Amino acid sequence: MAIALLVASTRTVRRDGGLDIWAPLLGTIVLQALTFVVYLLADPFVDDVPPTIRLLVLLAAQGGLIWLFAAWRGRADGADAGPLGAEILVCSGALLLSLVLGVGGPMSGCWLILCVAAGLSVASGKAQVDGGLSGPTPTA
Repeated sequence: MAIALLVASTRTVRRDGGLDIWAPLLGTIVLQALTFVVYLLADPFVDDVPPTIRLLVLLAAQGGLIWLFAAWRGRADGADAGPLGAEILVCSGALLLSLVLGVGGPMSGCWLILCVAAGLSVASGKAQVDGGLSGPTPTA
């Protein structure tokens, strides 16, 4: 279902026609670092917060960080908002499955987005023409 959501979100007219892998990757990595620091510095307070509230805070923080990195890269508005929403949903779903059911890991959503972006890039021929996920091939 997540793959279908990501593929469907790329079927709109946008600047480059692909998924932005950097916003979810950076957002998830920063969330993990922040979570580590919070647990280190505020361990007694975190233990007193009900698990449901902790989960909701983590999901909101991850979505906010992904949106923040997308906005920083100029990909959080207009036609880019559809794929960004799909990326946030996939990453939040992966985090939820990881924390509640122990399935996968918190980075599962990012890996799924990366695989779908690579597959779409190869399928469209973009990977061979202009460098695919890494950007255009430098010219002399």
